[in-house]
Amino acid sequence: MKTPDLEILYYVVDGIDCLLSQKVRPRRWKLQVLEMRDVDENFWTIWSGARPLSCSPEAMSKRQTVEDYPRTGEKQPLKVFMDVCLKEKSVDEDLSFFSGWVQHKRRSVHLCCTKVVNYSMNILNFRNILETVYPDSIQVLEIWNMCWPCMIVEVSRHLSQMRNLRKLFISDCCGYLPSFESQGQLVAEFSSVFLRLEYLQMLYIRRVRFFEGYLDQLIRPA
Repeated sequence: MKTPDLEILYYVVDGIDCLLSQKVRPRRWKLQVLEMRDVDENFWTIWSGARPLSCSPEAMSKRQTVEDYPRTGEKQPLKVFMDVCLKEKSVDEDLSFFSGWVQHKRRSVHLCCTKVVNYSMNILNFRNILETVYPDSIQVLEIWNMCWPCMIVEVSRHLSQMRNLRKLFISDCCGYLPSFESQGQLVAEFSSVFLRLEYLQMLYIRRVRFFEGYLDQLIRPA
């Protein structure tokens, strides 16, 4: 049985599909962004310009994100903004449906997530989510309770595409430690990608034994 939220999501997606299916978009076509993040209660009123003085800094930041994407050009993809917080090992029904729709429409829809947090989802499902999200949109990535060294291999592949990543948080990751030689190779693979993150401002590594003795490799040379 569909939950009320999922049923609403079906209706929203169905309406967007109808718009996207039009080969020639109307001249008054304006839909460029679908905002699905939690926002200030006055967000849409302020975004429209009706109440310019009562907006929180968080809402203003999200308004700026929306305005950063121009509305000109018929072939620009629709940008769907949402933050992803994964607390279960498997993908819930809502996210499964929505990510499947985005993948099916990937030429005309970009899923933009400024923040992606994974608390306990297994590496396979997490990889599928990362493959769905438009990588340039990710600014904060938090990874909790994942098993090494699988996470190093999988996440390294995606980190190289997160060109606007500002914050990387890794905590409480466990698992077996490979041989000294294998561990060194995995750390080298991770650091080679990590050091190319041009806009990274914050790195948090907490209760992760994997990097013991290798932290110097994660420090960007002057």
